[in-house]
Amino acid sequence: MKNACKLAYRNLIGAGLRTWLNVIVLSFSFVIIIWFQGIMVGWDHQAKTDMTNWEIGGGQYWHQNYDPFDPFSFTESNIAIPGELEEEIRRGDIEPMLITQGSIYPQGRLQSVTIKGVNPNQNILKLPTNLLDTVIDAVPAFIGGMMA
Repeated sequence: MKNACKLAYRNLIGAGLRTWLNVIVLSFSFVIIIWFQGIMVGWDHQAKTDMTNWEIGGGQYWHQNYDPFDPFSFTESNIAIPGELEEEIRRGDIEPMLITQGSIYPQGRLQSVTIKGVNPNQNILKLPTNLLDTVIDAVPAFIGGMMA
């Protein structure tokens, strides 16, 4: 073991500047890789947390015809709420949401949007839906920051 350490030391000193340049570049690269990996893991965690808080709560029940990637399936997947879910809705454990397609016209351009109907008194999602009750002569709505 002692001879191996001596040999490694001699090789490091003997190679001179090239060795130290490799050590510095590799160290810098590892730090950047670890930093970037931390950013990506944090970003992924934040996305999951935000989706839970703002969109899905503790989970979702979907109608069998609902396809979130096909806006034309929205009209076929709206049905009356099944009876077995009524008690959980009354307790506030489940919040029904109506999802339909719509269009907006920002600066005269047509853009497709998803319209989600939510009860203003819900408390499962972190949406400030209690503010929707204050609108008097208009349709109360939330519009995302990128759409506003």
